[in-house]
Parts: sequence; structure tokens; C-alpha cells
Amino acid sequence: SRSETFIEGGGNPCVDDLPHDTGVGTVGFANGEDGKGMRGIAWNTTLISLKVMTAKLNEFGRLVRIISPDAVIKAFRHINQMADAGETLIVVAAFVYDGVDPVLDEILKDLERKGNVYIVASSDNIRGLNSKAQPALPCSASTLSNVDCVASRNANGELALWSSFGDAITQTGYCDNIVAGYPGDWYGNFLGNSGCVPQIAALASLVWG
Repeated sequence: SRSETFIEGGGNPCVDDLPHDTGVGTVGFANGEDGKGMRGIAWNTTLISLKVMTAKLNEFGRLVRIISPDAVIKAFRHINQMADAGETLIVVAAFVYDGVDPVLDEILKDLERKGNVYIVASSDNIRGLNSKAQPALPCSASTLSNVDCVASRNANGELALWSSFGDAITQTGYCDNIVAGYPGDWYGNFLGNSGCVPQIAALASLVWG
């Protein structure tokens, strides 16, 4: 795997400041060939980690994620460069970038024109939020042919009670309390639309080979 950070000040791209990202990775791509832990859907996939998030403690002592808009744009420009070099890429965008950014929007349109990049993005984990009425990138770009916006179903096949909904949603997965691996060799529940993103991305990886 390859790793790069786009956070101001650098830092180790292989260090997960928030266990969220490791959990996302294991759901779709955990190897498991050593007979330990779990195995993801597409365990032979080569991963490239592009770090755009950090974390800090808020006033309540809770660890919260911080998404850098500049880092997101730099990361997608890097993806664009890799696409120009002929690489076929599936982007696991397991985050919500609030608002609409014309720069990022244009990069996403350029990636659609190239035809060798598929982007799977997470919708908000906010019950009753209409994803079309309150768009956020990359999900709001799901009108593009190479971008899917993902929400969650529960074990009964119904939309999870906490999941957003709306016309921007183009795919669904099952991420209402699923198992994921976390830093420090432990496993636990994962609840959130981010967990559906690697499911769809991993299936696409199997199809693309």
C-alpha cells in the first residue's frame, strides 16, 4: 500500500488519529490470510491512504474529526494526477465535506471525463436529513456518472433510522452495527454510513479486477 498526508504540518499518514478510518478499511479490504482477525470483501485490493482528516478532543472530552478543506482538494488533485498517469482508481470517500466547493466540484467533473476513477462517498448520519435539500460534497456530486452516494440499511433491509435519505442517495449498504477492526488489534461495532462506503467500493474492485 501507499500513503500520503495532505494535512498542514504533515504527520504520519499511516497513523489513524480517529479509529474511524481503520474501521472503514477493514470492512472492505482486511486481508485475514494469516488466520487472525477478519477478512474484508476484496482483500487482494491495493490500498492508497490519502490523509485529509485529523482529530482532537472537544470541550466534553470526546474525540472528534476535523476535515481540512485544503487537504481534500489537494488529495483529489493527487487522484487526478494518478488518473492522468493511467491508473484505475476506486476512491473511498468516507467523509462529508460540508457545503459546495466549486474547485472540488470541477475536479470531480474532470475525473468523470477521464473514465478511470469511481468515487463512493458517504452521506450524513443524520436522521431525517434530505441529502438533496442539504447537499455536501462528495455526495452532492452523485449526479455524475462515476460518483455514488451511500446510505445504510438495517438487517431487515429498511433504511436505518439514523441515516439520511433523498435523491442524492444512489447506493445502500448494511452498516447498522457491523463488525470492524480498529488500531491496537481489537474489534468492535461500526455504525454509520461510512461503513457502507467500503462495501460498495470493494464490490466495484472485484468487478474491475
